[in-house]
Amino acid sequence: MERKISFRLSDEQEALIAAAAKKWNTSEGEVIRRAVDVYLNPNKSQQNLETILYEIVKTRACVLRTEDVKGKAFTADLLEEAGKDAEAYLEVRRRKL
Repeated sequence: MERKISFRLSDEQEALIAAAAKKWNTSEGEVIRRAVDVYLNPNKSQQNLETILYEIVKTRACVLRTEDVKGKAFTADLLEEAGKDAEAYLEVRRRKL
């Protein structure tokens, strides 16, 4: 069940919330809800970070094992193409933020 709560913000806080809402293309209320959620559930953020780190390490291990099977030249080409894909992906995300 949702409940409405009123509180006061400084002009600076209000401006920061408005800027974040615009950047993330969401409402100011959603920015505040997310901030409160992160503040009240710090372990959730830690779990998300650990999940991302796990995927990065798993992918790195996969690439290193590919080198053992396919050779260094193949792995170098694979890493170069993957780097291009990653940069393109991040560029699209940056434009959305």
